[in-house]
Amino acid sequence: MSGLQLDSAWEAVERGATLVEACEAAGVRGPARGSLLADLRLLLAGEERLNRLLPDLRAPHMRLVALRVLAGAEVSEHELRRAKIDAGGLRADEARLLAGADATLRLAQQGSVSQRVAAELRASLGEGAEEFLAASWKAAPLALRVNVARTTREALRARLTEEGLATEPGRWSPWALSVTAGGPLPPTRAFEEGLFEVQDEASQLVARLVGPLRSAPTVDACAGAGGKTLALCAELGTKGRVVALDISARRLEELKKRAARAQAFNLVVHRLPREGEEFPAPLRELEGRAARVLVDAPCSGLGALRRKPDVARRIDSALLARLPEQQLAIARDALRWLRPDGRLVYATCTPFRLENEDVVARLVAENGLVPLPLRDWLPLDLRALASDLASPVLRLLPHVHGTDAFTVHVLKRGG
Repeated sequence: MSGLQLDSAWEAVERGATLVEACEAAGVRGPARGSLLADLRLLLAGEERLNRLLPDLRAPHMRLVALRVLAGAEVSEHELRRAKIDAGGLRADEARLLAGADATLRLAQQGSVSQRVAAELRASLGEGAEEFLAASWKAAPLALRVNVARTTREALRARLTEEGLATEPGRWSPWALSVTAGGPLPPTRAFEEGLFEVQDEASQLVARLVGPLRSAPTVDACAGAGGKTLALCAELGTKGRVVALDISARRLEELKKRAARAQAFNLVVHRLPREGEEFPAPLRELEGRAARVLVDAPCSGLGALRRKPDVARRIDSALLARLPEQQLAIARDALRWLRPDGRLVYATCTPFRLENEDVVARLVAENGLVPLPLRDWLPLDLRALASDLASPVLRLLPHVHGTDAFTVHVLKRGG
């Protein structure tokens, strides 16, 4: 891989490309792609940290040298001269910054995030914020969700072994297999046949916690491309009905393709009308009938940092001001589908309280809902996920559970 390819890939990232898109933009494929992905991840993981120390250092290859110096790695004199970096001076500058920093700036510097992100993490996780960031900047293992409507975990594991893909059972989800080898997922017949999907264990667990019933509809109010939707369909087998809703026709088309591969015949897909559009008859008939409604709300996404290391650079004060209002509106609108004795599951892939507890508190106050304690909805085999079963919130964390970060509340109507 050349320096020009690294420059090209980093320019793509700065324009908003994902890491995979950046590799494509740089024309890097094959074995070199793994090296480029590692370099891009390192640049992202050290971006905020380095910006406070060397704000004018922009060349990616020079920034990589500086980050290796800060990490205590051995760097040759030739590399230092070429990058024009004083290793001792750089380390001393950071030491001085940390010595005069308050707790928020210290976390921001050591965890390489903005001060706003650091402040929200401290408010949400307290002393666990540093461990959260240390775990989140590491690449996540590849997790698969078994399509249990079509096969079993044991049968799929054996099938994948025959196809040359080694896996082991997941830690928490009964549907999970963890790929033991690194690198991208190789093509397999099992995937083409719809026997599994790629899905982190935390995301699988959110679907499990919905607890869909075979006797009444389950609504996924923010279905997107359908990872949790398809998990709900698989859990129900050929029974029940899952209704996937989203405002994006493009995402729903992707869901339909995935559902066809998975043979999820208990799925119904509807695009949500935009403001001013009339609700179609099938949606009017669904009002007040769902036993379970999942609101996997759009969020800051910091919980997926292990998989999307570019997400932290997109979180700013404007986004964090806008999201809670959007999340509250979506959850409030989703109540129209819930029957009187039904349950609303509110989940986000972020640990931030302002996107979770604060939104739920307003939802409770304004709509007469009651948050349920974990003992009422956390399955017995998952009780080890929580330390306080009287709490109404489950927070999955990479440094505690080895998963992406997700926060889950379950609510019912009062009265």
